[in-house]
Amino acid sequence: MSNGKPRVVITGIGTVNPIANDAEAFYDALIEGKSGIATLQGYPTDNITSKIAGQIKNLDIAEHISAKDMRRTARFSQIAIIAARRRSSSPRCCPTWQAPRWRWSSASGATTTPR
Repeated sequence: MSNGKPRVVITGIGTVNPIANDAEAFYDALIEGKSGIATLQGYPTDNITSKIAGQIKNLDIAEHISAKDMRRTARFSQIAIIAARRRSSSPRCCPTWQAPRWRWSSASGATTTPR
């Protein structure tokens, strides 16, 4: 702790989202003002009001997760696993000192529209 507050160090970022599938491309797309919102693709839209969404594109999950694990996990979990692995492979993720496992953390988020 420093000044009575816990210190936090971000050592890696992994992201998979509608704008880009890695942290560097995501940052560049944000700077350029790109939007990940587009017309829905691959889903029937006859019975829903909105025809637009932020969908993840150009991501082959089979490149990152085994067929067995793909059958056992939901898509949002698969995407979270890919993002976490990318964070773990970030150049600054593995510091030269070895911290106890309980000192490491990973945060993820996903949103869905209620039916």
